Amino acid sequence: MAIKSFNRTRSEVDTIVEQFLNDGMSTDIIPDSDNSRSIGSSSNRLSEIHSANLYGTAHYADIVFQEKKCDICGEKFESGDKVQLIVNKVVDEGSEDDGSYMVPVHVNCDGE
Repeated sequence: MAIKSFNRTRSEVDTIVEQFLNDGMSTDIIPDSDNSRSIGSSSNRLSEIHSANLYGTAHYADIVFQEKKCDICGEKFESGDKVQLIVNKVVDEGSEDDGSYMVPVHVNCDGE
């Protein structure tokens, strides 16, 4: 495991890593400066990331929706279909689930 300088001794880092592996995470992971650290690399990637909320910008990623068929016509999506997003719910700020919820529909769908 490569550990970059975090102003800690190797022994302190080893203890933190051991606690994390044995007990789980009990603190936030915060880099020492903005936009300066990575998790993984192009050749050593994480297989999955599970999160309640994920903020930021996705580069070189597919967007995956749970919907398998168009909300308007009910037809199943196929590879190569052109889709657009329709807002189906807006939750006001202050709620745990605030934001705009969208579903994919066929671009040229007329509902028939």
